[in-house]
Amino acid sequence: MDRYMRSAPYNMLHICVDVLDQAHIEGRVYNPTLKEPIVFNDINELFLKVDQMYDRNGNPQSSNIKRTFTRVKSHQSSYQRHPKQYEDYEDLLKYQGEVLTFDLVVLTRHMSSWQGYYFYNGEMHEFQEILEIVKFITKLQKK
Repeated sequence: MDRYMRSAPYNMLHICVDVLDQAHIEGRVYNPTLKEPIVFNDINELFLKVDQMYDRNGNPQSSNIKRTFTRVKSHQSSYQRHPKQYEDYEDLLKYQGEVLTFDLVVLTRHMSSWQGYYFYNGEMHEFQEILEIVKFITKLQKK
């Protein structure tokens, strides 16, 4: 995990889950490029809000061009190697969820999904799509 903290902390997410039951998840997401955490009330909101953050940061870039039927401008930003950081990633590790805390590194965003690694209990796991993250959380919920 150290190698990811040193190389791309703006891609890392520190996810703190405060409520986790059968069909409900709530919590906070911390990232060094945010002044305040992202608060989410369900799993879809988590992924949508973080995807918007990545669009603003310009990294990791989406492989899709987002389309809309409204006149709202999307945050199509150019690639930024180093978005502005408000805190070091190590500082964010002090935050803990009431139920679950894990870290996520999103390396790429291809085919309307994310690819990268998640870290839980000192172990690193690779994922190729968001559904694998949902399965990981669901598996922990059943324990």
